[in-house]
Amino acid sequence: MWLFDVVLTPTLLYRVEFWGLFHRAHNWMDLERPLVSVISCTIRIKAVVPHDIIQLEMGVAPIVTEIILISYQYPTDLGAP
Repeated sequence: MWLFDVVLTPTLLYRVEFWGLFHRAHNWMDLERPLVSVISCTIRIKAVVPHDIIQLEMGVAPIVTEIILISYQYPTDLGAP
């Protein structure tokens, strides 16, 4: 999980403040797939287990929450001195 947080998450979220809120909601699951794949390989579970259950089991927040958080913080960061 450390490698995912250090390498893959910043890559997936590159410049998310520009495209994050305009990305279609059904395409956000495509961003979740690498995280679910890493978790599935780590704890060796079958691919048929739903993504939500896998994330709940590991206590990992969905990437969508980070997308929304970063996208809404960006305008306030521009106004900061």
